[in-house]
Amino acid sequence: MDAVRFLELVQEKDIKIQEKAEKIESMKSGSSVYYGFKTDTSITNSMEDKLIKIVEQQDKLNIMLQEFVQYRSDVIKMIYSIDSFLGSEILYKRFIDYLSITEVLSDLKANYSSYEAAIRQFEEKYKIYMHQNRY
Repeated sequence: MDAVRFLELVQEKDIKIQEKAEKIESMKSGSSVYYGFKTDTSITNSMEDKLIKIVEQQDKLNIMLQEFVQYRSDVIKMIYSIDSFLGSEILYKRFIDYLSITEVLSDLKANYSSYEAAIRQFEEKYKIYMHQNRY
């Protein structure tokens, strides 16, 4: 896995979490379940099944969130461990703040070669790590 792909996983994981949360909210609004509690004392099997599915999906979301927080934290530490402060700022804004390359370079008054240098530094420093750890 190359550095750009590795860094892009932060945003991809974030998007998956948002999609899962939206799915759960949709499931909640599609039933007479409110915040995990039944609203009708004569709940049917169908409603019980919906509640169970919602709870299962919420558990999966919680696991995804824990993994995301750890992954994002690890990536931030890696970004700020490269030798160039400008390079670290470029990578942080691009892959943690999710700004476009154009926005990042404009904000930092940097050029594309600075971005490429930051990617190269990151890749050289973490090449072995990125290939050993499959995310």
